[in-house]
Amino acid sequence: MTRKQLRQALDIITPLLDEADADWKVFGSAAAWLDGRSTRKPHDLDVMLSLDGAIRAEQLLAPYRVERQVAESGKYRSRRSFYLVNGVEIDLSGGLEELVDGHWVPVKL
Repeated sequence: MTRKQLRQALDIITPLLDEADADWKVFGSAAAWLDGRSTRKPHDLDVMLSLDGAIRAEQLLAPYRVERQVAESGKYRSRRSFYLVNGVEIDLSGGLEELVDGHWVPVKL
């Protein structure tokens, strides 16, 4: 994946996420790579949004949806869906929560 491909994928999904009326942000390795905090190329684009936003966004991104099995991590949970846009794999996480001291805590956008 190149920066150009990543930016083009963002150009495609941004209006759809905005149409879903979802607060969202890019996080993980793609965010670090795009802003220069990492030189390691990401394997996908991680997007975090609210649970309600994810449900609406899934409908709008449906033409790009791909099926993918993901093992539970144990420390994080969310509603996840996967897409392929401009050669870029996109991992949407809605309502992301982290297990802290035995309690699920929402990860802030």
